Amino acid sequence: MPDSTLPEQIKPLKLAKKGTSLNGVVSLEKLPAIKLRSLEADGLVRVDLDFDMRDNRYPSVTGLAQINLGMQCQRCLEPVVSELRAEISLDFVPDEEAAERLPEAYEPFILGDEEISLYELIEQELILRLPIVAYHDQCDAYDYRKASGFSEPEQIAVEEGTDNLDENPFGVLAQLKGKLKSSDD
Repeated sequence: MPDSTLPEQIKPLKLAKKGTSLNGVVSLEKLPAIKLRSLEADGLVRVDLDFDMRDNRYPSVTGLAQINLGMQCQRCLEPVVSELRAEISLDFVPDEEAAERLPEAYEPFILGDEEISLYELIEQELILRLPIVAYHDQCDAYDYRKASGFSEPEQIAVEEGTDNLDENPFGVLAQLKGKLKSSDD
């Protein structure tokens, strides 16, 4: 299967006037911001888009982009698969003024040029759906204490908040001060 079956650049107005549907895949390689958050080197985003003229005024696109993205669980630090599912519903408008005139139910996308990057549009929609924190539904937290390199007595002292000197956090300084006084005598 090819890396991508969808065009990189599209002309939304032209596609909407024809009532075009785009269905296919985009390689994770083509979406660097999503790839950066993935543990996988490759993967495919499944995309189904329908272009239309909404209310015969502005071109619009509706559809879905989805991928099962391998990420790192922030509890146990093991791989976890997160399903990213972006439901896309955008109206392409020429400027800010037209965007303000759209009903609130419509999401504006301001067209700077006649041609835009479909890959960037898909990537931005998926970024909005990234989980703040990826994690398994059930897993044990990574025990960083065991991986810290402390010996067991040192680990117990760290967990208890003492270091066998004094309960006072400035105990080391008091000992040094005592040593300095005895050397001055």
